[in-house]
Amino acid sequence: MKRLLNILAVGFTIILLQSCTAKSGDVTFWQATDSGYGITVVEIEGVTSNITNEYGSAPLCGQAGCAVFNNLEGGTHSYIASDGNSAWSGSVFIDKGCLTLELY
Repeated sequence: MKRLLNILAVGFTIILLQSCTAKSGDVTFWQATDSGYGITVVEIEGVTSNITNEYGSAPLCGQAGCAVFNNLEGGTHSYIASDGNSAWSGSVFIDKGCLTLELY
C-alpha cells in the first residue's frame, strides 16, 4: 500500500510540473483591404516582420503577407509598428494557440 501511495505521489508531481511549464503561442498581424497603408513593419522584442498584403477579413494564422511571430513565450508582449506615415503600439497576451490582430 505504501509503495502504491509513493507511485501515486510521483505521478501527481509529474502531472503538476507539466502543467506549470511555460506556454507559447503565435500572433499574426494584418491589415484590411483598401486600408491605405503601405508595407507595415511590426516589431516585438527586437524581431521584425512585415505586413505586405491586405485582406478582406481576418486571415488564417501564419498567412503569407502578414507579420507573423511564432513560438512567443506565454505572457504579455509589447509591439510597435509603422508604415512610415502611421504608427501603432500596444501589447498582446500570449497563452497558447494563435492570435490574429488587425492594425487599423
